[in-house]
Amino acid sequence: MGALVNGFGGKISGELIRASDWNGMLAAVEALVAGVQAAIEARLEPLEDTVEDLGTRVTTLEGSITDLTNVAATLRAHYRRMNLTASSPRFVLGQRGEITANVTSFDGTALDLTNPATRPWVDFVTVWGTLVAAPGFVSRSGTGGRTVAVQVNASGQAKVLLQADHAAEFSEAEHGQMESALATRVPIGNQEMSIGEAILAGATPASSNVQPAFRAMTRAYTAGGNNITQRYLDTYYVRSPARVAPQLGLGTTTWTDYLVTVFAFVKPDGDPVSPDGAMAIGSIQVTFRDWVRHWIVDDFFVDLSGLVTEYRGILPGLIHTDMRVSVDGVMDEIDRRVRGGGILGGQRELAAANDAVRSTRVQNAPDFFDDAIEALSGGIAVQRAVTFGEAVTPRAGTSAQSGRAVSGSTVKATGEAARVGIQLTKQFQTALGDASKNLRDQVKADQQVFRADLLRDDGPIVSVQKEARDVRGALETVNRALVGKADLQFVTDFVRRTG
Repeated sequence: MGALVNGFGGKISGELIRASDWNGMLAAVEALVAGVQAAIEARLEPLEDTVEDLGTRVTTLEGSITDLTNVAATLRAHYRRMNLTASSPRFVLGQRGEITANVTSFDGTALDLTNPATRPWVDFVTVWGTLVAAPGFVSRSGTGGRTVAVQVNASGQAKVLLQADHAAEFSEAEHGQMESALATRVPIGNQEMSIGEAILAGATPASSNVQPAFRAMTRAYTAGGNNITQRYLDTYYVRSPARVAPQLGLGTTTWTDYLVTVFAFVKPDGDPVSPDGAMAIGSIQVTFRDWVRHWIVDDFFVDLSGLVTEYRGILPGLIHTDMRVSVDGVMDEIDRRVRGGGILGGQRELAAANDAVRSTRVQNAPDFFDDAIEALSGGIAVQRAVTFGEAVTPRAGTSAQSGRAVSGSTVKATGEAARVGIQLTKQFQTALGDASKNLRDQVKADQQVFRADLLRDDGPIVSVQKEARDVRGALETVNRALVGKADLQFVTDFVRRTG
């Protein structure tokens, strides 16, 4: 037990406390208090030095905290927090990716954006495609479409639309129509998917779920009226014809996906001469699938049998008795079918027409039929070759004048060759007749000259006649001598004289 209990405890009820007991207890308490005080003082002496050091350090920290508070206030006043989100991580050409920048204060609280003049701006930059501000936002577009500056709205948002390079000139309404075409539902197996979804779901361009989507786009392209799909796909081809050139050996067995990075920078205002730096920086990546080149190569130009069959049914009725009329009639029909069908559609029609012309057979064909086929084939081939040039040449139109000129020239050349042949034949026959007459006249003249030469006085015939007369006279002399029984000397002299 304690000293107080041992010395002054043990009292029972009714027992008196004597003065000595009370005084002794107080003395013991005082002694205990003094001991405790001495112990505390002994411990406090080293703490006083520590407290003095802590006081100095606290004073220093108070100054640092003041500085940090000022820095924090500066950061909160100048810098912002920005989060970038995309409407989807993957898109197909023809769709537009929506990129949203949410701008808040540095600590994430909402900004006071009631005054439009003080709302910050966001500069968006892309490495591929073109950017336009979403409808309803104040913006300024940069040259080339790679950048756009957008002012945040009252909710602290700035939105842009990312689209393909070749589609920069299309209007908002036209983009909407193209996106609607890609949203068309098509049966894929036992379910329905949009064309865009089917293309994104296909592992390769040859996947079974991609083919119905491609066929649906072919129907959309060949539909009449104000065909935005046709213009969109033709623009892709005109801008990048090398992508669909088979002679370049570009493989079409795998998709062409573009991984696109979009950067965003928050700035206090839209003043280009303002010295304010960036208040927040961010980036985001999305993917665009280029399906157009695969659709052109793997679907649109693959099966032309239907068009070839149509041409085969039309062409025989256009072959008449005149070659020029026949060729012009066929070229007129091709031109009618090509006109308004788009650049790619025109190429497709011309390819089918050429196949049909080469394989069409006509009963009781005129003599010029093979020549007409050659003229048509040459004209169609030239028209296919110049179609791209006409598409990019101002005011050139999409007429078939080039092909018509070639086929017409061929017809003209064939007709001219026949005319020249007939003319040359007539000229040859005339010249041959003249030459034969001249030859006969010359022979007659030569015969007369020869006869005159033979019959002249000193000519061979007269000379022979004279010699014959001389011989005849000599023979008569011999005969008389023989009859007169001339001697042998006379015969010898005669032989020598005549020998």
